[in-house]
Amino acid sequence: MAFDPTAADNQLNTIIADVNNTLGTHLKFISTADLVAASNNPQSALGTLVAQVTATPAATVGAIATALTSDPARLQSAANIVSGDLQKSPDLQAAFSQARSAITPTEVVNILAPLGSVASIPVAGGGTVLGSLFTEASLLHIKL
Repeated sequence: MAFDPTAADNQLNTIIADVNNTLGTHLKFISTADLVAASNNPQSALGTLVAQVTATPAATVGAIATALTSDPARLQSAANIVSGDLQKSPDLQAAFSQARSAITPTEVVNILAPLGSVASIPVAGGGTVLGSLFTEASLLHIKL
């Protein structure tokens, strides 16, 4: 299904604003050009995201993971908001669908492989980033 890039971008930025408001984060808004590029070449977009995460200092990654998982109710609220926003975003759903059709599961695994080093970063209160995410994974029932 074709999508309107401007509408998809507006829908994505609504989700980002809602997440920022719910979690107190400062996620950057996405341009229409970035959204179109990511839907046409998800390998590059995902690779860029992985590179940004792996270049982030371990202490920062650990602090983010701790903050995200320290309040399960707030995380659940954010997951519910994202899920609801996605259901009301047909152009964004179409952009994700286009991106999914342009990348294989094997490519995703290969691109995400460098995140293995991030998974073992310790978080406050004990455990690791990966352990924290698995603990709260049931909250993240968002379907793209």
